[in-house]
Amino acid sequence: MMLTPRQIEILKIMLEAEQADERGEVDPMEDYLRDEIVCDGLTCYLGDEPISWRTVKALLEVVAISDRSISGDSGRIFRLNGIGRAITRRPELADEVARCLMEGVSVTIRNDRLVRLK
Repeated sequence: MMLTPRQIEILKIMLEAEQADERGEVDPMEDYLRDEIVCDGLTCYLGDEPISWRTVKALLEVVAISDRSISGDSGRIFRLNGIGRAITRRPELADEVARCLMEGVSVTIRNDRLVRLK
């Protein structure tokens, strides 16, 4: 499953925001963070920018983001994970991940390379 340029851009925006936060460059007075996708039903936002549920679903299908929602909350929160970070550097990994998942093979990422888990 090839990710679209927009879907890869979303991952890169999340990575840049995550790195800015780690460097302490995020303004604590901001009402939103661009390192997470927040969804209420099928309405989703990356920061204050609306994004389609179809984009979120595509990123979930290649395990580029993880659900970090708190039990009992009505909305869902998605954050970038190791596979998503690697896909920002090597977009072709999305196809490899999708292929492995269709085969029922679990995977992880090491040094931006896909590693099949036994």
